[in-house]
Amino acid sequence: MRGVRHWAVAVRKPAEEGDESVGDAAPGDIAVREFAFAQRGRTRKLARVPLLRGVIALYGSLAIGLKALNIAAAAQLGEEAEDLSGGLWVGILVIAFVFAIGLFFVAPVTLVNLIRHRLGSSILFWLVEGALRTAILLGYLSLLARMRDLRRTFEYNGAEHKVIS
Repeated sequence: MRGVRHWAVAVRKPAEEGDESVGDAAPGDIAVREFAFAQRGRTRKLARVPLLRGVIALYGSLAIGLKALNIAAAAQLGEEAEDLSGGLWVGILVIAFVFAIGLFFVAPVTLVNLIRHRLGSSILFWLVEGALRTAILLGYLSLLARMRDLRRTFEYNGAEHKVIS
């Protein structure tokens, strides 16, 4: 969760048989860590420029997200998490971006191109492609929601939005 001056991450500690405690929280408990933003004067000045403001915010959110993933991995994996290097995270992100671009951009355009001659107009082409992208997204989300751990993640995300609201 990100605030104005701080961000925090909450991680449920794994409950293993025979374990009485893991770090500063008992197994199954939620450990919370809070961090302050380290803003530089130059970044604050650049953040006022309209087009750069969004890029800087996106980069900051990505950096916080990766730090939070490292904290969550460390909580779940323990000592094994030390093997997760920066290069591994970069590789995972590249694979995820390639998959997302292929699934949500390349696949719909390619599939609709197969029937382009039957559509007759470019407006109909873009409508069919948009409908196909929407169907792929909804199908993807429904498949993810069937996975038990990801369903819990969706529930936590919904709870976060309720808290913010």
